[in-house]
Amino acid sequence: MPTIQPMDFDKDMKNHPEISQLLRVIMTADPLAVAEGTNYVIIGGPDDQFKFTKSGGGYTVEKTK
Repeated sequence: MPTIQPMDFDKDMKNHPEISQLLRVIMTADPLAVAEGTNYVIIGGPDDQFKFTKSGGGYTVEKTK
């Protein structure tokens, strides 16, 4: 079984700006909304929204707002 490596935010965030934005939304959005559908989850705040869509290998994430 592969070992999960911790994220190094100094290195990893510049390569994945949508994850950085998502974390900011989770930490600071007021209100924070979460919606769940059959194959997706949406997390968002007043100015940003992210959609996680279930696929064969897990979830893909896209910034939708």
